[in-house]
Amino acid sequence: MPAIAEKVKLHGLAATWHLLGQDRLYEKYQTRLAAFNYLNAHSLPFNAMKSLSGVVRVELRKEGTKVFGLEQRTILRRSKAARLPHEEASALFRIAEVVVKAIDAFDDQDKAIRWMRKPCRALENNVPLFLLRDDVGRGLVEDVLGQIKYGLYS
Repeated sequence: MPAIAEKVKLHGLAATWHLLGQDRLYEKYQTRLAAFNYLNAHSLPFNAMKSLSGVVRVELRKEGTKVFGLEQRTILRRSKAARLPHEEASALFRIAEVVVKAIDAFDDQDKAIRWMRKPCRALENNVPLFLLRDDVGRGLVEDVLGQIKYGLYS
């Protein structure tokens, strides 16, 4: 999907909105602060989770708990609700931001997604995608992505 790579080069936030299937929001919310304010006021639809799941090749019923930290029954309830709760929408947005950083570090969406789905030695053989559920895990993955981007890991 070359559109994501192009958006990463143009502006990471545009790519983040794109991964969440919310391209239209980038026109109005072009800064992280504006995005934060939007999420506080409006949250995100469940389709944003479905969109990101499709990009990172996650089947919500099988891996939703590992990736998003939500139990299968909670995911089912969310699929029937119009919008995600604020905390879940914010966490989803932050996960999408890390996926964008991975695409940027590898300069290739498929390579980035493959890397995120395999155990990583730099992360003590944890799967990067499964570490994105909380702030500490996201920080660890972002650190390794920064090292990859600047040539410290291959």
